[in-house]
Amino acid sequence: MSAFAREVQVVRCDRKGAQMKDIELNMMTEGRRAYYNSARARGRRYLTSPKQAQLNDKHAWLYLGRLIDMNFGKGDYLLSLTYDDRFLPATVEDAKKDFDRFIGKLKKLYKAHGIKCEYIMVMSYQSNKDGEPTRLHFHVVLRGGVNRDDVEALWRTPDKAGRCKPGEEWKRFGEHLGYSNCDNVQIDGNGLAAHCAYLAKQPREGIARRWYCSVGLKKPYTYAPRDDKYSMADLKEIAERNADAVDVGFWERQYPGWTVCDNREYAYTCVQSEFSGVSIRVKLRKLTEAELEERQREKEKRRHLKERVIGHGNACGGARTRVRARKE
Repeated sequence: MSAFAREVQVVRCDRKGAQMKDIELNMMTEGRRAYYNSARARGRRYLTSPKQAQLNDKHAWLYLGRLIDMNFGKGDYLLSLTYDDRFLPATVEDAKKDFDRFIGKLKKLYKAHGIKCEYIMVMSYQSNKDGEPTRLHFHVVLRGGVNRDDVEALWRTPDKAGRCKPGEEWKRFGEHLGYSNCDNVQIDGNGLAAHCAYLAKQPREGIARRWYCSVGLKKPYTYAPRDDKYSMADLKEIAERNADAVDVGFWERQYPGWTVCDNREYAYTCVQSEFSGVSIRVKLRKLTEAELEERQREKEKRRHLKERVIGHGNACGGARTRVRARKE
């Protein structure tokens, strides 16, 4: 059965000045392509094996990272919500009720400022021997534009009934449920890669989802796959070329105007399996206008230097020819 290399480009951020995309190179066979295009692939016939479930979970966290990069960036917030011991929820469902109540207040706050409340929440916890969640807390990537202190103040017990006197509006809230901290997200050449990697390490138990998002977020998208850009030999050569360190120059030549994200730990992964062959994923970011101008200046400088060397060599060659002619 013939095998070929498939290239897939996944756009994970298309905001101007922060464009990023993933390049995925995988070994494919005609049989796998026919299976994926068939109706059988759309139906589930057997239980998912533990190994496949682990792979599905890995892909789910990868999608979460792409979703975060697509919708959030500079000016947005990273929010942490924890519980005091006396307010720790007994079940995950109780914790979700607390978070839903918090989001309801948050939407009112954003609406008052004329901003749409957009967020992605990740619930983090581990279960003890009795199956009860321990130290449950939340991580939230949140749209910016409102006062961070106002966001932190909403993490409280249910509102108290009754009116408040002027200047004592805070009394309409109950007690603080615990620690709440709202910080600006830290952006570098990798987008929110560090935050995404931390969130992806949150363990998952059973079949319950650990993350939720608001309605209307922009989804990552992909272009049609290409099966003619790389050969199987190219795939193996790329894996060997980038084995010790990421060959940035190679990826820049393959995708002009793009470069590998700064943090190589998050930017490049290569998995080799006797069953699925070589699978490569590299994260690229679009060069800024300043970087493109700087590289163009360096290119012009190298061209002028090369012309000077060639011109000097021709001049010296011509002088030697004239000297030999006089001697003759």
